[in-house]
Amino acid sequence: AVGCTMGAVPERDNACIDHLKVVHQNIRGLLSKLDELEIFLDDENPDILCLTEHNLKTFQIENLRIHDLDYISSFCRPNLNGGGVGIWSRRNIKCKALCCEQFCVEGICEFAVTSVIFSPTEKCLIVAVYRPPGNQYDTFFDNMSEVLDRFKETHSKIFVMGDMNIDLAKKTFLENKYSTIMTSHGLSNIVKSYTRETLGSKSLIDHIFTNCNSLESSVIESALSDHMAQSVLIPISSCRKLPDKKTITSRTYNESNKMVLRHHLSKEAWADMLATDDSDEKFEGFYHQLKYLFEISFPKVTKTIKDPIKKKHPPLSKELLKVKDELFDLYKTTRDLDSNHPLRQYYLELKKSYRKAIKEEKSKNILNKINTAENKSKEIWNIINNKFTVVVC
Repeated sequence: AVGCTMGAVPERDNACIDHLKVVHQNIRGLLSKLDELEIFLDDENPDILCLTEHNLKTFQIENLRIHDLDYISSFCRPNLNGGGVGIWSRRNIKCKALCCEQFCVEGICEFAVTSVIFSPTEKCLIVAVYRPPGNQYDTFFDNMSEVLDRFKETHSKIFVMGDMNIDLAKKTFLENKYSTIMTSHGLSNIVKSYTRETLGSKSLIDHIFTNCNSLESSVIESALSDHMAQSVLIPISSCRKLPDKKTITSRTYNESNKMVLRHHLSKEAWADMLATDDSDEKFEGFYHQLKYLFEISFPKVTKTIKDPIKKKHPPLSKELLKVKDELFDLYKTTRDLDSNHPLRQYYLELKKSYRKAIKEEKSKNILNKINTAENKSKEIWNIINNKFTVVVC
C-alpha cells in the first residue's frame, strides 16, 4: 500500500531558496546500504530524495529515518518481494503526499507522488517511478498517463523520475512509443548520459522527464548499486526567505523571580476570595489571582537559538576515507568485469569489509556519545529518535 504523510516546515537556514536539488537513486536494497547512503547524502546534500527498489515493506519504510530527510510517500509491494519506490524531503520544504495507490500494480508499475508547494501559485509535481523489467508495457504506459492526467493541471512544474527499464539510448519501437507518450504530456527527458554500465553493457534506463525548459541533469557515480544516481536543480521563481534561527519559549525560575513572587504574595489581601461564602467561588478567586501573580513573576521569554546544519553520518577516519576512495576507483574499474574476475572478487570483498568497518565506527561513535552524556537515558532516546520516526497518515 501507499503510505502518505505531510512534510513539516521548520527552519533550516537563512538563504533565499531559489532552487531545489532533487536526486534519484536505484538503491537495490535500502537497509543494507543505509550507512553508505548517508555518506553519499552528506556529499550531495539533496532537498528531495527519490529511491527505487528499496525492497522494504510499509511498516519498515514509514518508521525509517534517512539522513535529515522526512519520509513523504512510498509504494511498497504487499505480496511480492523487492521493488518499491519512495520519496523523502528536507523539513523546510513544504510537501504534500498525493495518493496514487489505484495506479500502482506491483511488479509492473510502481509510483510515489508528492506536491512541493513553493507558494499558492507555484507548485511542483514529483512522480517517482519504478518499472521492473518485463513485457507488460501497455499497463505501465496507461497508468503513467493516468497519474499525469490526474495531477498535472494543478502544478506549474512537473518532474517524473526513476528507473523505467526502458533504454532511451537505443532507437527502438518501445523507446519511441514511450517518448511519444511523455511528449504528449509536454515532458522531455533531460538525462543524456548512461545511467547503468556493467559487463560491457551501457544503457540509459533511469530518466528525468520535465516540462521545464533549459534544465540540465547530472549523472553521479554513487557506487551504491549498478545504477548511477541522477540529480536536477529545479528553479523556484517565488524565492522565499527562511528564518535562520529556531525559537524557544520558556520561563526562568531563579532566586530573583522567586523573591518577586514572595513580594506579591505578601502584599495580596485576598479580599475578593474572602468576600463570598461559596467555597467554589473562593477557590476560583484564589486560583485566578495566584495564576496572575505567577505570570507576572515568571514571565514567558522567547529566545532564538541557531540550528547549524550538521552532517548526519559521523566523520570517517583517515583510514576509512582511503578505503572509500579505493573502493570507488575499483567500482569504476571492475564494473565491466565478470564476477569471477580476481579484481572484481577483490572489490566485492573490500566492499564487505568497508560496510563492516562503517558500522563498527558508527557504533563506537554512538557508544562514546552515550558514555560522555550527562543524561545517558536522554541521549539513548535521542539516538533512537534520530534513527526512527513515527508517521501520522
